[in-house]
Amino acid sequence: KLDATSISTGQAAAPAIGPVMLDNLLPIAEITVPTHDQILPGGAIINVLGTASGTSFKSYTLEYGVGFLPSAWTPLISATTPVLNALLAKWDTADWSNLNPPASTYTLRLTVTDTASRSTVFERLVSMDYLTITEVSVSPTVIDLVAGDTATIRYTLNRPADVTLRVYDSLTKSLKRTITNLGQLAGVNTVLWDSRDD
Repeated sequence: KLDATSISTGQAAAPAIGPVMLDNLLPIAEITVPTHDQILPGGAIINVLGTASGTSFKSYTLEYGVGFLPSAWTPLISATTPVLNALLAKWDTADWSNLNPPASTYTLRLTVTDTASRSTVFERLVSMDYLTITEVSVSPTVIDLVAGDTATIRYTLNRPADVTLRVYDSLTKSLKRTITNLGQLAGVNTVLWDSRDD
């Protein structure tokens, strides 16, 4: 309520009355998926779910950094539409497996800001599990298909995995043979190709 009285005449004006909303609630920021310390498949697209909202919501930003206390942040998305327990962003980690070595621990940071420039920050620590195939070799490198020669393919896995070997004709690029080995152990593994087609 606002009252005013004239200094010269003492006449009072009709009071002005209007509502004032007191918003003492901070914005809501929460990442529900992935969960804390969740191990994620490296090289995949990760759906980050959660909530970015509030009575005076203005915007949210989702970022990631390397390690437990990142010194730098990379933005995933900045948006002005509130989210209620739904998709905040898609986190594409497909190219990270090319890093040597790829980082294994990351921190996701969600910052939600309201129209009064107040912010709430939520952080989530996750780990990436990268499957790598290294030290691939073939012996011998030339075989006689007519004589029924065999070739041994050797490779190293950094963790257990199902492995599929596809042999292609180098001239026609056509698929000659598919060999699947389930439950290969971490370490050195071998596959024998008997020079036959599927």
